[in-house]
Amino acid sequence: MLDIDNLSVHLGGKHIIKDVNLRIKQGEWWSVFGPSGSGKSTFLNALMGFVSPSAGSIAFNQHLLSNKGKVLVPPAERIFGFVPQDGIIFPHLSIMENLTIGLNHLPKKQRLNEGREMLERLGLGGRGNENISHLSGGEQQRVTVGRALLIKPRILLLDEPFNHLDRIVREKLWLLVKDLCVCDLVTVIHVTHDPDEAFQLADEMVILVNGVLSRHGKPQEIFNRPQSVTVARLLGPINCIPIHVWENEWQGQVVSHDVLLRPHQMIIKEQKDESILCIRGTINGMLFKGPWLEWQVQAGKHTYLVAGVNDQKWEMGAEVWVCTGTNPVASV
Repeated sequence: MLDIDNLSVHLGGKHIIKDVNLRIKQGEWWSVFGPSGSGKSTFLNALMGFVSPSAGSIAFNQHLLSNKGKVLVPPAERIFGFVPQDGIIFPHLSIMENLTIGLNHLPKKQRLNEGREMLERLGLGGRGNENISHLSGGEQQRVTVGRALLIKPRILLLDEPFNHLDRIVREKLWLLVKDLCVCDLVTVIHVTHDPDEAFQLADEMVILVNGVLSRHGKPQEIFNRPQSVTVARLLGPINCIPIHVWENEWQGQVVSHDVLLRPHQMIIKEQKDESILCIRGTINGMLFKGPWLEWQVQAGKHTYLVAGVNDQKWEMGAEVWVCTGTNPVASV
């Protein structure tokens, strides 16, 4: 188990990570999600031992790795696998040499046997003697992940390693790496700014905003119950609808809330109905999203986004009702 207690990191006089607390169990896949500059990579670097925490501690199986501003166990001794954003490829070496460079302490025969087995698992069987330049970008990234797994890491740290690949290659690589890690019971901490990537891979998800752990839990739970407008907007388009609720009939207290709804949770109708909430507005835009359309409806100073199937036809300027189709994401 990895225990992270009150972890803070200052760099260049700035407070990058602020009082993060997490308990990560063996074999779990954790995705750390947040916008650029939120502290995601710094968080990984602190776990790896590349930077010293300014406060708090990191422990693996109750053995302290970093504590109170000091790195107690250097990166090479942590036995953590690490795959950076661009990978690390040695262009003068073969595929096999690139893959097994972390096994140079083993006898050559054992090193080659383990390398051949990993190449098969990576879908690159029989290509070990080729130069690494013969591989595509996605294939090279497979090699960098395989190299990190070959050292049998206690934890695998992934710093947006799929970021520069095209969508189809990226999604195939997601599933391959997930399968490899599940088979080997490897604990993974994975940084991304792509919510779809986190949703598909993570057992648990962490939202970092300005170095603060704003939310963590199961991906579906976070998506459906973000608990704040900031987190909701990070995970995709959101409609924020202000409402006023009469909460205490004796004192006459009216409380304001923001109801949060995803575009797919709202419906455009010609007539008002008995939905939880209906708002009168004018259609003033449409975005084509492939299998669906996203309509823009102007209601006073607010613009609402409504997702619908792409055979729906609404005229620009049409007066319509925007109604709730399901329960809201949250009320804050």
